[in-house]
Amino acid sequence: MATKVQGTFGYLDPEYLMIGYLTEKSDVYSFGVVLVELLTGVKPGFRIAMASNESVSIIQHFLSSIENNSLRQILSFDVADESEMEEIEIVAELVKKCLSRSGINRPTMEQVLKELKSLKKVPDNLWAQENSEKTEHLLGDQSSTYVTAMIEPDAQTVVSFEIEDHRYSM
Repeated sequence: MATKVQGTFGYLDPEYLMIGYLTEKSDVYSFGVVLVELLTGVKPGFRIAMASNESVSIIQHFLSSIENNSLRQILSFDVADESEMEEIEIVAELVKKCLSRSGINRPTMEQVLKELKSLKKVPDNLWAQENSEKTEHLLGDQSSTYVTAMIEPDAQTVVSFEIEDHRYSM
């Protein structure tokens, strides 16, 4: 049975062009391209003019920026601090794996999801700790203040606090 593949060329797995069929790892490649677009703000079909007068795809440019430690220069946004940049670099390394030329070297979407979820947990916990400290500072040392945030996968954040023996939940 022959099928016609439709879609935007820049997102298409290069392995498809060689072997003629799509796999689950083809979706991983396409997802990696979407992440490059989110990080750089550049569409995948766009070519970048290099100093050597050659032009390369945004995918090639992104991958070389990781190798040359110049990722910050091609991001479409300003990075707030070094800890945020460290997280972006972790995502960039994941994207690099997703964009592997050979599908066998790419992670599964389940592995990608697991790694992205692990990144999400750290900032949420930091947010709870930071807001707890800010709340305690604003309310002063003389009041009894407790702020907790319980973060569970696939659940809403629950914040509860107690001020001068009165309990509130949000």
